[in-house]
Amino acid sequence: MVGGIKMKNFFGTLAFGGVAISLIGCGGEDESTNVGIVDPGTQPTGVSSSLIVYMERNDFDEDRRAGSAPSMSMSPNAPAIEVSPNEVDVYSGGAVKGTREGLRITVDYSGINALDSLFLQVIGASEYFEFGAQENSQNSVEQLELVVGVDSNVGTGRFCMDISASDNQGAVSEPDQVCVDVDRGFLDYLEGEWKSDCISSGGRSDLIEWSVDLTDATHDITKFDGPNCTGTIEDQYTRQLNLGVQDESTSGSGGLVYEVNVVDFTESNAYFFCEIVPNSGYFDIRCTDAPDNLSLSEARFSLVSSDS
Repeated sequence: MVGGIKMKNFFGTLAFGGVAISLIGCGGEDESTNVGIVDPGTQPTGVSSSLIVYMERNDFDEDRRAGSAPSMSMSPNAPAIEVSPNEVDVYSGGAVKGTREGLRITVDYSGINALDSLFLQVIGASEYFEFGAQENSQNSVEQLELVVGVDSNVGTGRFCMDISASDNQGAVSEPDQVCVDVDRGFLDYLEGEWKSDCISSGGRSDLIEWSVDLTDATHDITKFDGPNCTGTIEDQYTRQLNLGVQDESTSGSGGLVYEVNVVDFTESNAYFFCEIVPNSGYFDIRCTDAPDNLSLSEARFSLVSSDS
């Protein structure tokens, strides 16, 4: 593990295999990630430390190491790899565009000798990921899959990753490359303080306030015993939500509609799905299967103050 790297929260509400999950990973901390949004074009180490990368199999050890990944060998017996996809668009802290799922990278390995280790490095970063086989494989042809999560503090822009492999004789392949275009535009729009219109139903009413930071939303709700948010306050409580952008589409009027997975951390990580339609100074939200006590089946929120 890189000296000085600390655990930091990585909340990305991603869908893998059709299931929405919230990831909490191990990230790095350097001058580029202590404050604010990381620029993919100028802060490669900040991007690297904001990634969570893992392999969904238990026969490889995972490490984050300082420095550069091993260089390719000039030997004609060096192994070869091929990765897919080579180009991908993702939402910051969310899914691959058009898939509603997290980023998965397929790595095809072939060589005279068996696979020993796999390396992934953000180009220009001062650290890299290594996945070492716990026991030397006997397979000279193997297909592996890396899962890569992009933290919500990675801003709009592009970064690329070199992926390579070594065999059990120490020979290293030529790297293959994956380039990632990150879109943080909708999350930038959401950051700030929002207040709902009064939500009336059955003679009672609710007022909701949201404070959004990165992908975390503090959901403060006030419940009144009368309509139009008048009368006596019956209850007030707070829920901690997390927002993960999964997809976007175009509404009948030509505007954008964002599909968002919402995780309610206050209620044992329960999750539900919402559609948010952004406009200048307000957004409309409609949620499916949201808990009744959140009052999010349908609401309009107006901007109070913006952090973007």
